[in-house]
Amino acid sequence: MPTLSPTQQMSRAKLEATREFPFFGMLILACEFLEDDRAATLWSDGRRIGYNPDFVARCQGPELVWLIAHEALHNAFGHGFRMGARDGELHNIATDFWINGVLLEELHRHPSSRMTIPDLGRITGNPDAHMALDPERFGSLPSDAIYAELVRELLEKPDTGGGAGQEPGQDEGGGSGKRGFEQYDQAGLNGDLRPEKNDSSSSAQEDATREFWRAMLARAADAVGETTGLSEALKRVLEDTLAGQVPWQDTLSRFVQPSPADFVWEQPDRRFMEEDFILPDVAGSTLEVVLCLDTSGSISSAALSYFLNESSSILRSFDRVRGFLIACDEQITLIKDIGDEDFDLESVGGGRGTSFAPPFAWLEHQGIRPHALVYFTDGLGDYPALEPDYPVLWLMVNSEVRPNFGEVLRVKLR
Repeated sequence: MPTLSPTQQMSRAKLEATREFPFFGMLILACEFLEDDRAATLWSDGRRIGYNPDFVARCQGPELVWLIAHEALHNAFGHGFRMGARDGELHNIATDFWINGVLLEELHRHPSSRMTIPDLGRITGNPDAHMALDPERFGSLPSDAIYAELVRELLEKPDTGGGAGQEPGQDEGGGSGKRGFEQYDQAGLNGDLRPEKNDSSSSAQEDATREFWRAMLARAADAVGETTGLSEALKRVLEDTLAGQVPWQDTLSRFVQPSPADFVWEQPDRRFMEEDFILPDVAGSTLEVVLCLDTSGSISSAALSYFLNESSSILRSFDRVRGFLIACDEQITLIKDIGDEDFDLESVGGGRGTSFAPPFAWLEHQGIRPHALVYFTDGLGDYPALEPDYPVLWLMVNSEVRPNFGEVLRVKLR
């Protein structure tokens, strides 16, 4: 039998994935594939999958089915765009664990299929290279929870740095042992999230990519139907994605470091002060946030109800949340300590013109500097002239308005 070229191997793997795993197959076929001689293994950038042909040539067919499904899931669930303020390598590993857990569950459901766990030790010649896969430890945990567990593991490692004449975090042999990710060596697959390779990475392009994959996920789920179904781990994440709810843990992680329940954001661990990322210290998790609701006359009752639901969702997404909810049309109509209270439409007032300046002015007068301010609005109004010294996220409903500062998340309501 003639030897297949890497391109032919990839084509065959796509066909086998589509035939045996229709859900994965549709996502795979929605990706653009390209050869990349400079890549160590494979990578994904949100829409494309790059591969090193020499690496592919060393893989068996069933291993390639696993690997390209792995990269397609990275793209479909927007893992590259969800990195935010997290450590990139650890976020990559956490999403790898989740994806591989999903693939393993599908493999157990279809044991006679042509998909198998890649033997990275054989493929790469590095016996220490293994897939990020630990079903006994992580089970069906979502990637956010896995990330938190990995952060916890890293912080619980003994502090070996700080000796005389020794750089913080550097071991006695001169190597960098400060990250402590060596046990997750995947021969380059622990660096396969490469959103920087996508040269169309503007906010508008990211929004378009998210919408593209939301539509593709819905089509793939319909194609599977009730006959084959999906694993529980995949179904839970898919339902959240298709529901269109804002993933507040991911969205606010652009501003602050997400953490497990017994960590705080305010005090970075001293062992990581020289790093280019922030890790929390052990204590207790608290998010300080200001939620601003546009209650002007242009806001429909459906939009205001959505604002209130998303505000409550933020409270549910974090262990402890403190701060304020501010309702404002052309002036502030309500200020309340958010605590654990629910919000209702009757209490917010409003109905006049729109100015976004009063909440920022009130916070400045009070000397309050939150971790983030989230402003729910349709974007039609007068903006403050000066950008505050804390992060601002505008959640724009049915709007293409571009504010003069802050990040924008756009939502379409019917």
